[in-house]
Amino acid sequence: GYSYVGASAISSWLGRGDDALAYLGDLLRGYVRRNTMYMEAGPVIETPLAAAQAVHEMLLQSHGGTVAVFPALPSTWRDVAFADLRAQGAFLVSAARRNGATRFVRVRSLAGEPCLLRLPMEHPILHATSDRRAKLSPTSTGTWALELPRGAEAVLVPRDEPL
Repeated sequence: GYSYVGASAISSWLGRGDDALAYLGDLLRGYVRRNTMYMEAGPVIETPLAAAQAVHEMLLQSHGGTVAVFPALPSTWRDVAFADLRAQGAFLVSAARRNGATRFVRVRSLAGEPCLLRLPMEHPILHATSDRRAKLSPTSTGTWALELPRGAEAVLVPRDEPL
């Protein structure tokens, strides 16, 4: 069962959300019982915990100094939301999609570190912030640099998003 979890996470890292979901489906059909208990050769806990992390990898990734929001969503997940997932650099990230379009991304800085974001929206704007010093700017690599003081929060929306 653990191989399916690993394949799901790797698929997410490659941005292949449909494959990631398929591998988790194989895990559920082959190893998780109707009562939600995981069974292989004996009692184990690491595979179900890793499966939860594999879902997390579809929703949010942070590595190499960049926080990626919705990096590997399956095409069937048209409506998705999460709240306060932790990312490298001491950030809490929340986001929501409806009808396949990202409606907002909220970032809260717990340490005041620089934040590079890879966002699933074109031309995001800084809609609301808890600190006037917050700043959002594009980078040459297609990511967005978000400057947030420690404890500050910002909400990003697509430029054309009706609120």
